[in-house]
Amino acid sequence: MRKVTLGMNVSLDGFVAGPNGELDWVFSNVTPEQMAVVTKASSQADTMILGRNTYLEQEAAFSTQTNDLANMMNSLNKVVFSKTLDKVEWQNSRLALDSPTEEIHQLKKQPGMNIYVSGGSTLAKSFLELELIDELNLFVHPVILGEGKKIFSDHVKKQLLTLIESNIFPSGVVHLNYQKK
Repeated sequence: MRKVTLGMNVSLDGFVAGPNGELDWVFSNVTPEQMAVVTKASSQADTMILGRNTYLEQEAAFSTQTNDLANMMNSLNKVVFSKTLDKVEWQNSRLALDSPTEEIHQLKKQPGMNIYVSGGSTLAKSFLELELIDELNLFVHPVILGEGKKIFSDHVKKQLLTLIESNIFPSGVVHLNYQKK
């Protein structure tokens, strides 16, 4: 059965973005070795789940490019969760029509590769609260933000996880890949 993997950059204090969505702390630490891990995880998926903001950012970044990463991103099936978008135009994209639980249930029943959630803090929190994530692929950055958008809410239920992979990059970023027990 297909698994659902959440990939996120996170600060040491659990934030995925600054209070206004700032990500400058992420990009200052990205190394080619880290990008190779991201590319490997993405290449094991054929479907990506996105929230509105992430969809708009990634569509703008990748839809007109032709490098290896852009080609992979453009070829993925993309399911977009949004309460405000009426249509999506990026290649292989569609708006989610059902609840997250129903969409994931339907996707997991279909043949295919993994499903990669690259949402944002709101989408990540809701998927974690609904226990829709099978694997957490976290890049922990050596920064304390103090405030911002958190990955985990107070409504996430206790879950036991198994560490299946870890990497330490020269930038101080630590990659932790956890799977549900």
